[in-house]
Parts: sequence; structure tokens; C-alpha cells
Amino acid sequence: MDISTAIKSLLAQKRKTGVELAAYLGINAQSIRNKLHRGTFTADELVKIAEFCEVTLAYIVDDGQRLTLNSKKNTD
Repeated sequence: MDISTAIKSLLAQKRKTGVELAAYLGINAQSIRNKLHRGTFTADELVKIAEFCEVTLAYIVDDGQRLTLNSKKNTD
């Protein structure tokens, strides 16, 4: 599953919209549509998306190690 599909699925599961996500990220709705179309998200944006959806963001690296990224808000 590519990142855009995963984000769209997560938004649907959480009953949130792309417009709401765009507002949370401080960008306009067209920008979030473009990012979803291209799959171009920074690590910081992915952490914020996880925060917005109230989930944990984790990366699995080649050796199977799991790296979890949390925002400051989630670690306090």
C-alpha cells in the first residue's frame, strides 16, 4: 500500500476529511489533494498526520527494526 492510499484509508476510518487535514497542517485543500496525488509528504507532515488521526507512526527498516515517531504533543 502506498502512503497516499494509507492516509486516505486512515482518514476514512477516522471519519476525517482531507479539508480538515489540510487545515490542521496549515495548508489549503488543493495542496493536500496534490500531496495525496503525488504521495509527497515530509517526515514532519507524516508525524502531524498521525497526531491528527490519533495514531502512532512507525517505520519498519530493512533489518525489521521498528522506529516510532511521535510529536512533542504526544510525548508530554
